[in-house]
Amino acid sequence: MDIGFVGLGNMGGALVRRLLLSRGLRAFDINPEAVAASAANGAETAASPAELAASCDVILTCLPTSKEVRSVIFGDEGLVDGLATGNVVVDMTTGDPAETRAMAAELAERGIEMMDAPVSGGPMGADAGTIAIMVGG
Repeated sequence: MDIGFVGLGNMGGALVRRLLLSRGLRAFDINPEAVAASAANGAETAASPAELAASCDVILTCLPTSKEVRSVIFGDEGLVDGLATGNVVVDMTTGDPAETRAMAAELAERGIEMMDAPVSGGPMGADAGTIAIMVGG
């Protein structure tokens, strides 16, 4: 199973560092410095969300709000341009539940699953491997 990760800020970057201890993954962020830091930790990188999605089975997102999640999924060169039937998007953003349900419904029409999985514990918890993930969907 190939994993992709979008959103390499404080929380996302910490989650990627922790994941890289046990597996490879591919990463994308609009901030080139964050991408470079993840690459230095061993992540492969992608030039766009669409490119990332085309090479991954499961995509994790960790972004500031549901607005950014929608943009990454459905915007120009968004995840939907690379996702295939049967792929899964796991949104770790602490977002708007109604908006997450709406995005999940739109993805379901394309045969793509979406799970809501916000996290608690902050970057320090992610680095330590002690975060809580609350999964729904």
